[in-house]
Amino acid sequence: MRGAKFIDTNIGVYAHLRSPNEPRHPIALDFISTLDNGVISPQVMIEYYNVMLRSGQNDAWIQENLHKILSYVRQQPLNDAVVHRTWAIRNRYHFSIWDSQIIATALEAGCDHL
Repeated sequence: MRGAKFIDTNIGVYAHLRSPNEPRHPIALDFISTLDNGVISPQVMIEYYNVMLRSGQNDAWIQENLHKILSYVRQQPLNDAVVHRTWAIRNRYHFSIWDSQIIATALEAGCDHL
């Protein structure tokens, strides 16, 4: 799928955590809401959940925001192809296993932007 864009954790965090000194909030919110070919992974969703919990947000609020994000993007499942590609990326480039999984998921989803 050409043109797919992988959404990393920080995009969701900046879109939903408002701070008077955070110029990335409106940019991230606009990016997500105008996205027509976005992809997210289970890993990113769990990372987002964890960051939001640590910032003091409650479960209902976090889950509502994840539902909103999922209305704009599709979720790439963690499957055997992603796992094997993760290992290959890790072995070749020596990235962290978590970064390797993000890259593998984006590639398996056909993303050309990460």
